[in-house]
Amino acid sequence: MKCPAIVSLAAIAAIALSGCDPVPPERQFSVPSDETLVASPATANQIRWPVIEKKWQATKPTDSSFLRQIEPGAIGRIADQIIADGLKQIEASKSSQQPPPWSVESSGITGEASTAARLALEEIHGHPMLRETIAIPPEIADPTVWLDKTARHLVIGGDNGLWISRLPWRPWWALPGTPPTELDEPGDASKFQQVPLSGPGEDALQVGFFERQPDGSDSRMIVASGKQLHLVACNQAAVIGSLSFDENIAHLSVAAETGHAAVVDRSGNLYVTAPELSEATKIGEVNLQFPMPAISPEAARIAAWHDEQTGRVFKLDEGVLDDDFYVPLINPGEPMMVRCSRAYDLWIEKNARHKRPNYPNESGADRKSWRASIYWDIADVIELHNFPTQSSQLCIADRPLPGGGRERVMYHTALGDRRFDRPTPTEDFGDRTLVVAASGDVIAYHDGRTIDLYARIMDAPQGASRLGDLARSWAWQNHFDDLETLHSVIRALPERRFNRTKEQLYMVFVEAIAGQWINNEQALENDQTGEEDRALVKERLAGFSEWEKKQSPLALATKMQYCVRKAWLARGHGWANSVSEDGWRTFESENKRALEMWNKLRQTGDVPAFAYGIFIGLARDASLSYDATDDEAREFLERFPHDDMLHRQMMNRRLERWGGTRGSGAAYAAAVAQAIGPPMGDFIYSRCIEQIASVFPYAFFNYAHVDGNRVLAGIQYGLDTRYYQEQSTPQAIRLVAGSHSRAGAPAANSAYAKNARRLCEDLAEYYRSRYPMLTNEIADSTGYEGHIRMKSLLPE
Repeated sequence: MKCPAIVSLAAIAAIALSGCDPVPPERQFSVPSDETLVASPATANQIRWPVIEKKWQATKPTDSSFLRQIEPGAIGRIADQIIADGLKQIEASKSSQQPPPWSVESSGITGEASTAARLALEEIHGHPMLRETIAIPPEIADPTVWLDKTARHLVIGGDNGLWISRLPWRPWWALPGTPPTELDEPGDASKFQQVPLSGPGEDALQVGFFERQPDGSDSRMIVASGKQLHLVACNQAAVIGSLSFDENIAHLSVAAETGHAAVVDRSGNLYVTAPELSEATKIGEVNLQFPMPAISPEAARIAAWHDEQTGRVFKLDEGVLDDDFYVPLINPGEPMMVRCSRAYDLWIEKNARHKRPNYPNESGADRKSWRASIYWDIADVIELHNFPTQSSQLCIADRPLPGGGRERVMYHTALGDRRFDRPTPTEDFGDRTLVVAASGDVIAYHDGRTIDLYARIMDAPQGASRLGDLARSWAWQNHFDDLETLHSVIRALPERRFNRTKEQLYMVFVEAIAGQWINNEQALENDQTGEEDRALVKERLAGFSEWEKKQSPLALATKMQYCVRKAWLARGHGWANSVSEDGWRTFESENKRALEMWNKLRQTGDVPAFAYGIFIGLARDASLSYDATDDEAREFLERFPHDDMLHRQMMNRRLERWGGTRGSGAAYAAAVAQAIGPPMGDFIYSRCIEQIASVFPYAFFNYAHVDGNRVLAGIQYGLDTRYYQEQSTPQAIRLVAGSHSRAGAPAANSAYAKNARRLCEDLAEYYRSRYPMLTNEIADSTGYEGHIRMKSLLPE
């Protein structure tokens, strides 16, 4: 495979380093392994002498010799001082009357944007916040409490009827203490209206809520009382319809968007009712010994347990039975409940869920189930509905603690998609009964005498991804003043957030803005974009152009990232001869623009860590020598000793496939680790090695001269400091597992293999205690070998 002839010299260098046939390795010589080799003291520590086919292999000494001139551990002392200076700043801020400059409160951002930014920067943790305490009317004996779908109404049921009060309502971002907003709605939780009901039975009342308007103006509920269903208008506190059955009602499930209801009587007959309770139609029977069925929010189907091995689905068409079929469950356990969202049906057990998507991927696929393990013990799953179409779940579970024992938590999740947010410990609420509004942002606890109402933040993040989402949203809306303000807050941070440095947060922030910029341009090139949308995109792109002209540090950093992404979109990631002549021109011109941004950014005196990494990539594409980037590498080490963004690019640049030598990448990482010193140096080393591990198809620790014990030490440090998160923990598991299980790895009974297996088990235990299940993204990206190695540690 040859490279194209019509390109400039710079492009030829980029081809050699980036994507055509690999450059021949540097000239090597070999001698029989039984001979003695001698190296001068100046070069002895730079050369690795591997034995291949009983011969010593010698290559040119690795470069970046400046690293070996740094006193071992010197960079680590700089890192310690940076941490100490940050702690001094934090302590000093505690005695100040003003909020610290690294807080959103100090930034001047207000309203919804303020709450969103505080979430994105981990200033809010998602714990429920007390709104008010309400006394239950004394005439209500053995009360049951509900909140309607949007938490605008509080409902209490007893033997002699229902009581309804209108709650004050506020938008999700109006936290306790937030000044009044124009969106607030009045209410008085202590003023109850009674709704007498006829037909009481020996069973407790059952209630289900629905509405068709997001403002709650048509909030209604269906109440099961004895043999009767009652339709109640919450705003009027009045019964507006009723329907009788031949037997007492054992179970009620209401479609949150339409008002259809699934009803099961004492004999197990399953009915579906029309909205307004005009009629009820029997559609089948269910076994009362199993968890009761659930209806989807749009009333398209009802999901049920049939037996321990099988689920059953009743498909509906405008409330009329269209089809019903059985769903064999894969490796089922003990049934707990069934939940039915818009996108999928869930049969839930204590430690697993079975999912049947509500769409056929192939013939019969809508009648199959997919099982996923849940690492925490599920106690309850509450359906949530964000008007009008989104649905997810609130899980109550007992999760294992690293030191042993269990902790009761709640967390917002989408079980079908395996998405989940920050868990909230609930042990402080004792034995009180939990009540949740279907909107999810208001919960209540009651003890039969008083009700405590709490505001709850939905989607409280566990990692920095929320920051990227916010940056994309503000960039799309051209809220560049807010982006610049948030830039200042992040750059001032003296501490970690989500156990990530401010530089790692900043990288997420800038990459998201640059990505939105490119997405806008691609939308204009998309033939499917309508004229109205096209006009809006052009307007937003004009906003980007105006912001770019200001050449602020954030604008320059974003433009640098934007140019590099544009260059590689034109270049592609295939072989060099697949790139068009225009593609090469764009690749060169965008990289040139990125270098211009780099030079301007350096003049601002506030160069973020990730920009150094981009620069090293540009140096590779411009065919600069390794030594030509020594000053930048040293500067990066001294400014950002805790980050690895430049080192990852250095490692990539030294791979054999880009013209490097076999051990030069690992030798570079080892030199960095020595300059930093353990344990942080070992951690940086393990992070660097992880970046190149996937390049080698078999155990490469000996082949590529990697220090396996140093990798284990670095990963252990990351585990001890709780660095690893949802994505990085499985990546570390795959790295360590591959190092001892692939062909050519150390023997299974070697000390290294034993230590590696133990570390894998510790990483898996850490993951299972921190996250409730393996996300789809990880499960789908492990590959065959990765899946085999991980499934016993982190079962799907």
